[in-house]
Amino acid sequence: MAIVFESPTQEHLEKLSVNLRDVDKVELTHSHGGDILLTLQESVESSEVALVAVKDGEPITIFGISRVPEGGVIWMVGTDEMYAHKRLIYLIGKTWSMSMLPHYGYLFNYVHLENRVTLRWLERIGYERGEIVENYGEGTEPFIRMSIKQD
Repeated sequence: MAIVFESPTQEHLEKLSVNLRDVDKVELTHSHGGDILLTLQESVESSEVALVAVKDGEPITIFGISRVPEGGVIWMVGTDEMYAHKRLIYLIGKTWSMSMLPHYGYLFNYVHLENRVTLRWLERIGYERGEIVENYGEGTEPFIRMSIKQD
């Protein structure tokens, strides 16, 4: 069955909160605290746009963007099912980023320095590494700013 995109529902968020990839759970815990469901809810609420990719009725990834004075805070987390659709996930990330860039001019977010898979993925899309923040968010772990700007 095809992957479809839907507006996030509470049911999507609940399923995602328990089925996220371990790297995403670690990252969200360090950046926002231990309540993954609350973090997902707040992320969706603060986003101008948020979407869920659903396959066979199950959410596999969620992504969105929030406006801040310097541009857009872009985000994406997902389940292990993402690994079965690497090319599609890459295309979602690339298309999403490139379609949002003209509206925001500058996109960024902070990524847990140990989240090597996401860092490589973002670099393939065109994001660049920036400053490292040693004690980012709720935890005491280093995060790195990843960003892309419109030419």
